[in-house]
Amino acid sequence: MTKTHTRAPLALLAALIACNGKPAPAPPPRVTIEIFTDDSARTIAIERATPLAELVGPAPGRWLEVRADTRDGRFLELEKPSLTYQGDEIRLYAEDGRAAIGVFPPVTADMPAEVARRASQPIVSLTPIASVHVMTHAVELPALTVVVGGKDIRLASAALRALATTGERHAQGWALVDVIALSGAQPTGPVRIIGAQEVTLAPAELAKAVVKPNQRGEYVVRVWDEGAKSPTREVRGVTKILVGGS
Repeated sequence: MTKTHTRAPLALLAALIACNGKPAPAPPPRVTIEIFTDDSARTIAIERATPLAELVGPAPGRWLEVRADTRDGRFLELEKPSLTYQGDEIRLYAEDGRAAIGVFPPVTADMPAEVARRASQPIVSLTPIASVHVMTHAVELPALTVVVGGKDIRLASAALRALATTGERHAQGWALVDVIALSGAQPTGPVRIIGAQEVTLAPAELAKAVVKPNQRGEYVVRVWDEGAKSPTREVRGVTKILVGGS
């Protein structure tokens, strides 16, 4: 007759824990974020580095913008990622127990080991993130108000879209001076930009400033120095441009 012993391992484990005098370590906390695809949302757990394309329904070719946000107001915005980062991959991953997002270059089998190690690091990243938004259709833009001498002049989105774009590929937009010209004004002094922040641009900055709509239906004003990879000044959610001491 064969006997089975199923309790011995459990008893031994209990004895080991008791002898050690320390409780078993708690499992690491789950790393979760919210993913929004246009108007739909869901919460996911990040257990391994995962391409964003595996987590949302629309294919990357349909993405217009990917935006990741932290809880303290920082963000990473990738516009038309399928075009801007051809061959690269947007991934979500955990870093030190916190959710992160990064754009990673492709790693191929024929790469030298040192090149492959460098390619395994993100080109751009943000951590810790709380949410990711994937936009697949453009949101209708509101009118943009230019205040000239205390008078509000509303510029329709159609008139703005008819302007020629300027700047390098990553810094393209409508020249701020062209936007102001639609109102009939020609600024000779500082211009105030009102939005999520409020900044005053000196005359020397006006020639380097562009207005750009994003896929969230907001206007963004950015000031770019020549050859810079990021703007020196930025205002999101712009609602008013004040000209001439307004």
